[in-house]
Amino acid sequence: MALLLDGIRLSKDQLAVVALGITAEGLKVVLDFELGSSESAEVSKDLTRRLSKQGFSYVTGFFSRLRE
Repeated sequence: MALLLDGIRLSKDQLAVVALGITAEGLKVVLDFELGSSESAEVSKDLTRRLSKQGFSYVTGFFSRLRE
């Protein structure tokens, strides 16, 4: 499973950074999200820390999950 982080504007002052998993078949699955006021590094770090606890690992520039 590949991982994509994307920011979605919810209102003028709030944004959700959403973690999408993309399967080998091309299906997109919402894995987690973090609310914040911007797509800051801190918001993304909190989200990727939680994803790491769920089994994702960082390999050669990409997060990946070996088992689905």
